[in-house]
Amino acid sequence: ALDSVLLISDIHFDPLADRKILAQLISQPVEKWQEIFDSSSLKKLGDYGHDTNYPLFRSMLAGLQSAEPDPALIIVSGDLFRHRFRAEFESLIPPEMKSKFKQIYPTFIEKTIQFMAQAMRATFPSAQIIPVLGNNDSTCGDYKVYRGDAFVPVFMNAWSSETQKIIANEAGHYTTQFGQNKKLRIIAINNVYLAEKYNSYCAPKGDPSGANALGWLSTQLAQAEKRKEKVWIVGHLPPGIDVSSTMFKNPSACENGNFFSMFKPHFTREYLELLNRHRESVQLTIAGHGHFNEFRMANDVPVLIVPSIAPFPSNNPAFEVMKVTHDSLQIQSLTTYSLDLSNANAKWTKLAELNDLTPRNISALIEQLRTDGKKQSAYIERMLSNAGGLATQF
Repeated sequence: ALDSVLLISDIHFDPLADRKILAQLISQPVEKWQEIFDSSSLKKLGDYGHDTNYPLFRSMLAGLQSAEPDPALIIVSGDLFRHRFRAEFESLIPPEMKSKFKQIYPTFIEKTIQFMAQAMRATFPSAQIIPVLGNNDSTCGDYKVYRGDAFVPVFMNAWSSETQKIIANEAGHYTTQFGQNKKLRIIAINNVYLAEKYNSYCAPKGDPSGANALGWLSTQLAQAEKRKEKVWIVGHLPPGIDVSSTMFKNPSACENGNFFSMFKPHFTREYLELLNRHRESVQLTIAGHGHFNEFRMANDVPVLIVPSIAPFPSNNPAFEVMKVTHDSLQIQSLTTYSLDLSNANAKWTKLAELNDLTPRNISALIEQLRTDGKKQSAYIERMLSNAGGLATQF
């Protein structure tokens, strides 16, 4: 038997896209939001270089349901909020509200995540949903999540339901089983604390959240190994190279060997050591953040980087459907669906399918892309349509 898993990342939902309805969204309860959005004159599915507006968000839900109407599991690997949410919201609110910004903004982001979660739950009422926090998902701002942020329990409560209660610690980490399958433990880690770009501006002075995150992960992996469970690690940031920062700041990185790391270097070393120590248990790492399809190998563990829904900076929206065997938890197939925004009559379409994604086969694919110029060119050329992606190994 096969279980279906929907992989979604970097939605970057933008409730500020239509400024004409902002005052209503601020004043009205979340139960009224869909009615308010439906009344908007904004109907276009979005533009390249922008975050996800309401029409694209509704299209995403319809596309997901069409591709897989009854998934066993949905993994949402972070960055649910638009870029620069806090700054843009403060600049757009009416002048008479400016003095109350610190009270209004936390309430607004709470309603935003509630709206998103409720829409997903209504579309897939029986699915288990695993969300993780991304670098844009905090009260304080980009990469400024902190232990004890009041938004962390708000986020987890929004995604909880009568049948699935998500109980995370104050840093935003939690673990759960895959449904009733006692063979698989899913470890959801808020790995933004490990980021090279992490900003502790809002955190208590001397807060050791990064070290604590890896300490917590180490404990969870040891416990899973003792229970003889297989493990999937879900976090927003992938280990390894920060491709966009590397290419933006240093176009000749490959020639110069000058790369930017996603995690702080010592956290990268410790993370890889953990994967190596528990290599018999950890089967897979799922991440987002890069906005394009990527396959990496962290030691012997496959890393799947899920493409983004947001067409930012210039990619088409995309998501993936993964089929895994119920008993052995092997990845039988990984299918990418994309929405071509350059087409006025765009529909979600199947773009690519990879089969039998064992660690050995992923390593072989990466090696082919490293050595076969024609395959490499075709893969990179199709990257912005999310039919392919960058493959890296470190």
